[in-house]
Amino acid sequence: MNLRPFLLPLALLPLACRSYSAAPLPAAALQAQLAARDLRDPQLAKLIETRLGHPAPELWDADSLALAAQHFGRLDQARAQLALARGEAVSAGELPNPTISATPTHISSSPAHPWSWALSLDLPIDVVGKRSTAESAASHRLHAAERELVAAVWSLRCDLRKDLDGLATTSQKLALLRDETAAREQLRISLSARHAAGDIDAAPLRFAEQSWLEASTRLRQTQSQLVDQRAALALRIGLSPQALAKVKLAGSSGKIADDGAFDPESSNVVAAARCRYDAAEEDLRLEVLKQYPDLHLLPGFTREDGQNKGSLGIALELPIFSRNGGAIAQAEARRQAAAAVLIRTHDEVLSQVAAARRHLAEESRQCRLSEELLKSSLKRDAARLEIEKKSGALDRPEIIAARLAMIALNQQLLEARARRLSAAAELESLLETPQIPAEAQP
Repeated sequence: MNLRPFLLPLALLPLACRSYSAAPLPAAALQAQLAARDLRDPQLAKLIETRLGHPAPELWDADSLALAAQHFGRLDQARAQLALARGEAVSAGELPNPTISATPTHISSSPAHPWSWALSLDLPIDVVGKRSTAESAASHRLHAAERELVAAVWSLRCDLRKDLDGLATTSQKLALLRDETAAREQLRISLSARHAAGDIDAAPLRFAEQSWLEASTRLRQTQSQLVDQRAALALRIGLSPQALAKVKLAGSSGKIADDGAFDPESSNVVAAARCRYDAAEEDLRLEVLKQYPDLHLLPGFTREDGQNKGSLGIALELPIFSRNGGAIAQAEARRQAAAAVLIRTHDEVLSQVAAARRHLAEESRQCRLSEELLKSSLKRDAARLEIEKKSGALDRPEIIAARLAMIALNQQLLEARARRLSAAAELESLLETPQIPAEAQP
C-alpha cells in the first residue's frame, strides 16, 4: 500500500505553523530609548498633522501631548488588551481540528499479506451552535476592549490637561511668591532701620523677619514643586525630564461644553461594562449548550488481505455522569457579577457627573466672588493710598503692607481659579467631551 499521499500533507503541516520570535528588553536598551525620545521626532510631527490637522505646535496642549504619549507607547498596555481580545475572537471562530489515526497490524497467519493498514479520521461537528455562541461572546469582549482603549485615550488626555493646569497654576503661584518674598524683605529692612533708630520696639521687626523666612520657605517649596510637576508630566508622556525642559506648554482655557444633558450609556466606561455583561450572558449560553455533545464522524479506510475496505461511523459522548452543571453555575455567577459591575458603574457615573456639576458651579461662584473682592479692594486701596500720599501720612512700611495685601488677594484669586480649573477638568473627564474624533482614536 502506498502511504505517500497520506504522509505528504502531514509532512507539510509544520510549514504552515508560526514560529516563536524572542523580544528581549535589556535595561541598557530601555535607557537608550528613553533618552532618544524627543517631541521633535519627525514621525510624531507627521502623526500630529494627520490626526489633528496642523503641524507640531509651538505651545503643546493636552491634545498634542496625548498623541505624543501614544506615540511613545504610553497606551501599549491597553492596545495589548485589545490585541488579546482580537486573538480570542479569532480562536472562537476557528473550526476544531480533525484527528487522523493510522494502525498497522502484523498478521503472522497470512504469509501472503502479513500486514494490514487502517486509517481513520475523527471529524467533530457542532450541531447546536456552540461555535457561533463562542464567537458572539468573543465579539462582545472585543467591543469592550475597544471601548476601554478609547477610555484610556480619554483618561490620558484628561490627566495631561490636569498636569498642564497644575503647572500653569504653580508658575503663577511662584511669581506671586517671588513678589511677596521681595516685599517682605523690603519690609524687614525698613523696620530694621526704624528699630535701629529707636522708632519702634523689637516685636514688629521679629514678626517681619519670621514672615520673610516663611515666605522664602514657601518660595523654595514651590520651586521644587514645579520641578516635580514637570518631571511627572514627562513621565506621563514617556519623555525624560531633560527632553521636556525647553518645551513650551499651554494650559487649558477652563471652558467646558456641557449642555446639561448626559446619557450614561455614552460613557466608554459604562459601554465597556455593558459589553462585558453581554459577553457573560453569551458565556452562560455557551455552557448550557455544552450539555449537548458534538457529533463525531468517523470515516475510515482499511487495507487487509489485498482488499480495500471503507467505513463510516459516528460517535457521540453520552452525557450520563456529567452535564456541565458546575461550569453552568460558574457562568451564572460570572453573569451576576458582571451585572453588578454594570449597575454600579452606571450609578457611579451618574452620581459623579451630578457631583462634578455641583462642584464646578460652587467653585465658579467662589471664583467670581474672589474676582469682585480683588477689584473692589484694588479700587478702595488705590484711592486711600493716593489720599494718604498727598497728605504725607503714609510711610514706607505702610506702602509695603498695602502691596502685601494686594499680593494676598491675588493669591486667593489664583487658588480659586485653580480649584475651578480642577472642577472643570473633572467634569470634562466624566462627560468625555469633546468626543475624540474617529480619526484621532487608536
